[in-house]
Amino acid sequence: MLSWQERRRTPEQWMDAALHAERADERRKAVDVLSRGRHAADDWVAQGFSTIARTDSDPMVRVSALRGLRASGGPAAVSTALKLLQRTPPPDVVPPPAPVRWQAMQLLRDLCHDQRIGDSERDGVVATLIDRTDLDADRNVRLAAIEALAVFRERRVLIALIDVLRERDFALQAAAEQSLAELTGQHFEYDADAWSAWLNRTTDLFTSEEPPAAQRVPGSSEWWSRLWGGKR
Repeated sequence: MLSWQERRRTPEQWMDAALHAERADERRKAVDVLSRGRHAADDWVAQGFSTIARTDSDPMVRVSALRGLRASGGPAAVSTALKLLQRTPPPDVVPPPAPVRWQAMQLLRDLCHDQRIGDSERDGVVATLIDRTDLDADRNVRLAAIEALAVFRERRVLIALIDVLRERDFALQAAAEQSLAELTGQHFEYDADAWSAWLNRTTDLFTSEEPPAAQRVPGSSEWWSRLWGGKR
């Protein structure tokens, strides 16, 4: 609920508070107000959110700014997400903790699925998704990256997803299998060797334009079998 004085603030005043207010909850409130306002998709607001997402001292303020960037969906959103997900953060980025990386990856995933990635950005986006799929210490970041890879019909993407199937984490395996199925129209029941064999003998990898049938959710006995490395 905004006070009478707060309702009189201009968007520019809210942005000043988002950038410079002393208390984190005041900065986060200002970001949320701007995110709901009619200027949310304006370039100047997107640039402000980018600065906050990259540099604010409070992780939750950064998360709010990344959520606000979804409204713009433009170059600032893509470049900010990519900067936050680099293995070595660039000089204009405060190293992001796991909640910030997760929100950045969710933003990038949504931009990928909404086809908001430009041709000049594509190679860097795919490389970042593969890197985070392989190396991020946070499981949620990896899951979102695996989901995003389902957009990109490239052999290197298939290889990265097949590698995930060799890990002993069923949530990651299930996400990788689903992305592989969406890309190829094939199902090999979480079997990395079967997928690799198919990849090596197949030249036309992306033949199915239709999304595959919904994948069966494993029952409890299958869950424990897969968890402990058993074969179905």
